[in-house]
Amino acid sequence: MISGAANGGVRVWDVVSGECLQHLRGHVKSVTAVTCTAEHLLSVSLESVLCIWDRARGECLHRLKQVSKRGENVLVTYSKQKEPELKKEKT
Repeated sequence: MISGAANGGVRVWDVVSGECLQHLRGHVKSVTAVTCTAEHLLSVSLESVLCIWDRARGECLHRLKQVSKRGENVLVTYSKQKEPELKKEKT
């Protein structure tokens, strides 16, 4: 399980034991959304920063600023071969 916190931290939890497996630091303000793929974690914060994390190592691979404004949806396309691409649309 993944959680985001008001202090800007992202934590990865063992759902059986409740133990914190990783504490990731890359945000200044509250983390508002988290999601994951098989290889990556993604987190977004109130300062409009998107972090893409290596799930196994807990390393921040990319830190993208000014990701979105209020009322925008963002689609992130990412592969190891190229930089992340953002597509924004009004809601």
